[in-house]
Formats: sequence, structure tokens, C-alpha cells
Amino acid sequence: VYMESIQDLLRPEKSKLAIRDTGKGKGGSQGVYVDNMEEVEVNSMDECISLLQLGDRNRSVAFTDLNAHSSRSHAVVIFTVRKWNRLETQQKTAVARNFTVGKLYLV
Repeated sequence: VYMESIQDLLRPEKSKLAIRDTGKGKGGSQGVYVDNMEEVEVNSMDECISLLQLGDRNRSVAFTDLNAHSSRSHAVVIFTVRKWNRLETQQKTAVARNFTVGKLYLV
């Protein structure tokens, strides 16, 4: 968020994105979200760190009159973790049945 505008730091060409609210929350619905925001699946910590560095490089920053260390921008990172719950069959083979989702929001 920079100067009242939402930008996608993974896809800088996407700018002026809109905040949406489905009016719902838990139970599979999105609730509040940013429309058309890039979402990337990662499979390692290295991939995660590379994306964080890319986003940091694409941030817009500027000093304020009161604080030379202030950026006047806020970066929001949302980590969505999916854990597959497995169900063993009678033949002792693991079959993916459903998954549990957790979200971590960092500002």
C-alpha cells in the first residue's frame, strides 16, 4: 500500500488493485481480499525467500518530512499453508482426503 494505492509487488505492472469483501468469512469463503493479487505456490524455503526479495525490490519508498527512515508504504505478505490430511485404506496405502488451511498475515 503506497499513497492510497494497492500494488502487487510480485507483478508491478498490476497497480491500483481493489479490496473486495465477500461479506462472509470462515467456511471456505474468502472474506476480505485483494482482487487479482498474484498468488504463488512454493515448495521450499529458498523459493519463499526469493519471492520475498523480489517483492522488496519492487516496493515504492520515500522519506517523510518527519522521519528519514520512514517508507510511507506498507507491505502485506500473506502465507497460506495447506496441510494434507491423509486417510489410510484397508490396504495400508495413504490417500489424500482433504486439507487443513492456516494463514499468516505480516505487515
